Amino acid sequence: MQRGWFVQDLTVAELKTLATRERMPGTRPASAAYDGAEGVPTLTEVLAMVGAESARRGRPVGLLLELKHAAHHDAIGLPLDVPLLRELTRQGLDHPWARVGLMSFEAPILRRLAARSRLQVVQLIEPGEELTPERLDEIDEYADGIGPHASLVLPRDRDGAIGTPSTLVRDAHRRGLTVHVWTVRGENRFLPTNLRNGAAPDALGDMAGHVRALLAAGVDGVITDHPEAALGAVRDLR
Repeated sequence: MQRGWFVQDLTVAELKTLATRERMPGTRPASAAYDGAEGVPTLTEVLAMVGAESARRGRPVGLLLELKHAAHHDAIGLPLDVPLLRELTRQGLDHPWARVGLMSFEAPILRRLAARSRLQVVQLIEPGEELTPERLDEIDEYADGIGPHASLVLPRDRDGAIGTPSTLVRDAHRRGLTVHVWTVRGENRFLPTNLRNGAAPDALGDMAGHVRALLAAGVDGVITDHPEAALGAVRDLR
């Protein structure tokens, strides 16, 4: 049984009375210092912010949108894809050049999106899932890319260290599937053991090294909690 309050329980006006908070305040106290400073944006507002940033930069800024708990929302009569595609169409973003990608761990909603939209769809992959050739062929029937956990591209040994990449990126690219790995984080507790800095779990380790190793393995993108550090690693390779 679900406990607590969820977006489906509130009106937009009620959501607008709330403020965002850091979900890991002990790990990220600097971020937690901003608790309560920002509200909860709607998708319309997010798209407006992306549009403004695109205009400022003079180029389109890409956007990856993850649809969570799609089956649950289907079951209660609130399918996520209906208002999503309505808003993207209203904003003129439902076309192949919009630089908008739609992600989910749930294949049924991705299949619906692939049938109803011209946007890129990405099948997210849980850590430990076996991506056999048959599984990749199945994903290729409806998706444009995969979003595997980073450990599926850079497997960790029994000590938690990374070394030689798997063949996943190569196997996906052979099918024309892009690869966006998740979620790269900077704290030691989330990093491979050979990229940690000291023993403190919340200390920042060599996240840039993790990003560089993933890029060297051929991934097309990195989903991260620390975009500024990831961009720094990308710039270092140029």
